[in-house]
Amino acid sequence: MSLHVVGHNQRFRVIHNTFRRSTETISRYFQQVLYAVGELKDEMIKPPSNNTPPKIKNSYRWFPCFRVSRAMYAAFCGRKYYTSQNVLAAVDFDMRFTYVLDGWEGSSHDASILSDSLSRPDGLQIHDGKFYLGDAGYA
Repeated sequence: MSLHVVGHNQRFRVIHNTFRRSTETISRYFQQVLYAVGELKDEMIKPPSNNTPPKIKNSYRWFPCFRVSRAMYAAFCGRKYYTSQNVLAAVDFDMRFTYVLDGWEGSSHDASILSDSLSRPDGLQIHDGKFYLGDAGYA
């Protein structure tokens, strides 16, 4: 029941109809599973690191994309008081970069970056109507 709630973003009322259990029972078991997952946090969940991954840091091709000069630090300082920037990257199914647009402040809106990328002559090209868009935040 807990996996169904989380996996399908369902309310307890829907789970109540599906599994024929009271919402109180569903809530109780959901809390127990949530507690058990919380107990595993030290063993299974690793907090994100602010260190640059070696694959990027040791690459002459990609590391310059992630540097922020001291003169531009204020523009790239995000709401959490560390530098951040928005990067639009397109990758193929083998996780090889096919296009990277960097240099946007962390507070820039995703739609602005996508619009800029599509308007450039050497920008992001969409072939065969296949376009996959993902979003993640990184320091």
